[in-house]
Amino acid sequence: MARAWFAYDGTGSTASVDNYIYIPYVCTCWHGRKISCLNGVFNGTSKPAAFSSNLLSYIGVALVTGVPQPSIPSSAKKYVYLCTFN
Repeated sequence: MARAWFAYDGTGSTASVDNYIYIPYVCTCWHGRKISCLNGVFNGTSKPAAFSSNLLSYIGVALVTGVPQPSIPSSAKKYVYLCTFN
């Protein structure tokens, strides 16, 4: 499964693939209170494939903590990034 970065468009549910769009670069925002982007499964379109239960959990924890997820262990690859703007 190929993965890619998708930016949250700032509208609707952060748990819906319909509210993300493919971006051809790595997200640079890390901490904040709003989802900025996530690393999802690329299915050849501008929208990510359906979110796994793990990714949905990472989104929820990120929104509560303001920390990129997963955060444990600290060396884990991050799949959800946040920012202070949208």
